[in-house]
Amino acid sequence: MKRKRGKQKRSKRTVFFLAPAILVIVLLFLLVVHSAFSLYSVIRIDRGGMRFKLPSVVYSEWTEVRAGDFLSPSHFEDRLKSSHYRKASSTTSLEKGEYSIAQGSAIVFTRSFQYPDGLHSAALYRIVFDDNKVLRVEDMEKHAPAAKVRIEPAILSVLADDPTRLQYWVPLQDIPPRVVNAVIATEDKNFFDHHGIDPFGILRALVTDLVKGSFEEGGSTITQQLVKNLFLTSKKTIGRKISETVLALIVEKKYTKEEILEAYLNLVYLGNTYGKNIHGVDAAARCYFGKPVAELSLAQAAMLAGIIRAPNYYSPLRQPERANAVKNIVLNQMKDREFISAVQHDSARKLKTSVQKKRPDLAPYFATYVGQMLRKKFSAGELTGNGLKIFTTLDPALQSVAEKSAAAELGELRKSFPGSPSLQMAIVSLDPQNGDIRCMIGGRDFAESEFNRAVQAKRQVGSAVKPIIAAVALDAPYRHEWKTYTTVTMLNDRPVSYQYADQVWSPENHGDEYLGDITLRRAVARSQNVAMVRLLEDVRPDTVAKYVSKMDVDCKVPRDLTLALGTMEVSPLDMAKIYSVFASNGDLHNPRCIKHVTDKEGSLVFTETPSSRNVMNPATCYLVTDILKSVFVEGTAISYQGLALRYPIAGKTGTTNDYTDAWFAGYSPSLVTAVWVGDDKNKSIGLPASRVALPIWGKIMEYSLHNESRTEFSTPKDIEFARIDSATGLLATENCPEVSMEPFIRGTAPTVYCTLHGGQWNIVRNIKTFFWKRSQDRADSSVEVRTPAGTRKIRYSYPTR
Repeated sequence: MKRKRGKQKRSKRTVFFLAPAILVIVLLFLLVVHSAFSLYSVIRIDRGGMRFKLPSVVYSEWTEVRAGDFLSPSHFEDRLKSSHYRKASSTTSLEKGEYSIAQGSAIVFTRSFQYPDGLHSAALYRIVFDDNKVLRVEDMEKHAPAAKVRIEPAILSVLADDPTRLQYWVPLQDIPPRVVNAVIATEDKNFFDHHGIDPFGILRALVTDLVKGSFEEGGSTITQQLVKNLFLTSKKTIGRKISETVLALIVEKKYTKEEILEAYLNLVYLGNTYGKNIHGVDAAARCYFGKPVAELSLAQAAMLAGIIRAPNYYSPLRQPERANAVKNIVLNQMKDREFISAVQHDSARKLKTSVQKKRPDLAPYFATYVGQMLRKKFSAGELTGNGLKIFTTLDPALQSVAEKSAAAELGELRKSFPGSPSLQMAIVSLDPQNGDIRCMIGGRDFAESEFNRAVQAKRQVGSAVKPIIAAVALDAPYRHEWKTYTTVTMLNDRPVSYQYADQVWSPENHGDEYLGDITLRRAVARSQNVAMVRLLEDVRPDTVAKYVSKMDVDCKVPRDLTLALGTMEVSPLDMAKIYSVFASNGDLHNPRCIKHVTDKEGSLVFTETPSSRNVMNPATCYLVTDILKSVFVEGTAISYQGLALRYPIAGKTGTTNDYTDAWFAGYSPSLVTAVWVGDDKNKSIGLPASRVALPIWGKIMEYSLHNESRTEFSTPKDIEFARIDSATGLLATENCPEVSMEPFIRGTAPTVYCTLHGGQWNIVRNIKTFFWKRSQDRADSSVEVRTPAGTRKIRYSYPTR
């Protein structure tokens, strides 16, 4: 009896202590239920929901191919690869996102994509090439010629509230059944049968937790996982579990299974790579496999589903063996649930699924620059929460070539100078006809340094400034100056000294090489400092500063003669902008990185049209271009003479004192590229620009030029040509041993014949020409100019015979 009474007392004490706890739990449950149901109207899981903001996506330029375009099969393949197209294993049956190239033609199965001008459906095309030209484009499904074929742009980055979040939203109908089934098989096999919670799963998890003495086991349905990620913290407590349960019931009440599944598949966390947190199956598919989720194989779908439970533990990048093991587990589950056949199961298990090891963001410096430009036009909320599509000007294939070329050259350079860990580079390519930025690299490694040297770094330009000084001199007739210059004006390249207060400054040529009397052309091509200092003394630094200002270049131009040595500091973007003026015959096109912006429905909300104005006379720019072509023939870029013989190119090296900065800026009629290589800490590179920056420029331009028509630079109407003796810069005679056809602004060509190679007869001919000139009085062949003695007329058209 005593034992019985003892048991009764203990039972009463247990009830006494448990009753309050049970009451608290019940009250807590009722409170959570009341709070949750009061939020019924505001709980949303769709794309427009308050708790989820749809990030904006930044794209490259899309590829458009038409008959008559200059494009080789290999370059077309590069563009396909940049948009994550895959080479088909069979040429007879292609899937979306696949291509085949053989015997001068390509077959590509394009993807459906919403462009700014409308939806382009997926289609099968054949492109027929003749060497590096497109002969025709065929729609293989319609068996008819096609006007064009479009390849959708590459994704560069996303703009979200959280810059570390990588995510794209894909409608459920665009997610293949094999992905959906793989997720359901491993995460929630009863998803379509329950109402938000799985009682048996919760009970199983509760028993496991009680045995372990902690709250670790999941037991959560897909709906519970979704509400936990959207509305709750990751802290594992009974209170959170109750909230999760109630919220799951509410979500199931408000939304269909399909809507819940779409939200889950687009929000689920799937690992971390290169500092980006991957959310959603499409972002994961692109990061791990280099393709959109719609094109995943069964094995790849199983691997993605398998890593959901522990994305970092099963990371395909860092733990490939674990990832392949969990893939096989998911395949077993899919077979057990009859989602796949035994044959499909066995085939997928045999495949060792490999992943790509590339950064998920292409051209990060450019994408960051685009974001900065967008913030000037849109609010932060508009950019990061409305699902905008930003279409940019970047050529992803050219960007890839630039990155590989720069990495290779910089790698070799760092081997030669292992004590220069801060060695960096920057590259900008522009289309001179509209200002579009085609390529941008702001440093060696974005993960290492986000400082964009292409835009933000101001570095001395060295001899890359000489074409600007030459342009100012050659433009003198249009300023109505009394003294004019031509490409063959003789400059004094002998040593000279200048007195500044108590100091004497003596500019020096590289290697102490002085050439005496040389033409302006040769002075620029061979970077003769002393000759260019004397020229700058004539045209004045202030005049050069005015021209630089007209080009919208943000820099302080030194107002002394050291400017001729390149003490002006500019960014690579500004350098490209300056040289684009020469390439476009005097038109300044503001650099453009954004073409179109559309909203999440595909409606156009913004278009940036190219803007330009003329800042220099076309004839002057043509003369500068002609001089810069000589850099590849007799100047500092002679190592690329072969390229210059095949294509119209012009450019200039720039090396600063002690080899601190190395530049090459140059162009073709359709592309301007500026390359800078230097040390962030201003240490010497030890090599001139021709050995450092020029090779990078050469590889980029050679790739671009392969798809050009080899059309020469256009000749302005104010240009005329004359046969010139190279030694004297005067009109050539039949006795002159070295003659060149030189361009001149109309009326500025020499009127005197060479006497060095012709004897007394040329002296007589020069006297005859002098008196013939004075007898002419043609109004359309003269212009009023200012001279030290006042205003007078200068003739523009003299005989050259």
